[in-house]
Amino acid sequence: MKKNTCNIIRDILPLYLDEVVSEDTREMVEEHLQTCEACRREAKLMKADVVLPVNPDVRMSEKKELKKFRSLFRRKKVIVSLLSAAAVLAVIIGGYSWMNLKTTVIPYSSSQIAVKEVDGELYVYYRGEIMKGTVGFDPQTVTIDGEKKTIAAFYFYSTPWSQYVEPFFSRIIGERGGENQSTLVQVLGRADEIDAVYYGEFEMNMNEPWKEIIRSVTEECEVIWER
Repeated sequence: MKKNTCNIIRDILPLYLDEVVSEDTREMVEEHLQTCEACRREAKLMKADVVLPVNPDVRMSEKKELKKFRSLFRRKKVIVSLLSAAAVLAVIIGGYSWMNLKTTVIPYSSSQIAVKEVDGELYVYYRGEIMKGTVGFDPQTVTIDGEKKTIAAFYFYSTPWSQYVEPFFSRIIGERGGENQSTLVQVLGRADEIDAVYYGEFEMNMNEPWKEIIRSVTEECEVIWER
C-alpha cells in the first residue's frame, strides 16, 4: 500500500510543483511528504529541474490564463446544458402546439351529433371522446331559392391531442370508475325562429364577405334539422 501511495504522489508531483492542483490534493501531497523521505527527495529533484520564468509576472500570467480556461470551460458546460434544455423544451412545446392546432372536421353521424328541441330551444348534443371544439355562427336570415330562411350552421372538430392523448387518459379514469357522458355543447336559438340547421366544414374568415360564407354553407354543408 505504501508503494502504491508513493507512486500516486509521484504522478501528481509535477502538478503540485506547478501549483495547479486543488486545495485538497495539495494538502494530501504535503502530508505524505512529511512522512516519506523518498518522495521528498523526488520532489526536490523535480523542483530543481523546473525552469522558472525570469520575470515573476510571466508565471502569474500563466496561472491567470489557466484559471481563465477553467472558468471558460465551466461556462461552456453551463451554456451547453441550457441550450440542450431549451431545445428539449422547444420540441415539447412545438409538439403540443401541433397536436392542438391541427384540426380535422368530425363527419356528421346521427349517433354522435344531434339537434334537439327542448322547451322551445334548439340544443346541440355531442356524444364521443375525440371532439376538441366547435365552429359555428348565430342564426342568420338568408335567401335560398328566392325564399327567405333563417339558418344556423356549425361543425365539430378534433385534433391529434383529442384523438390520441385525451382518450388514453379517459380510459385510465374509466378504469377507476369514470364514465363517458353526452356533452351539451350550446344553444342554437329559438326553434320557432330557425328554419334549418346545417352541418359541415366552412371557413369563418372575417376578411371574406359574409354572403360568401353563407353561400358556402348552403351549397356544401348538410341539412341536419328543419322546422
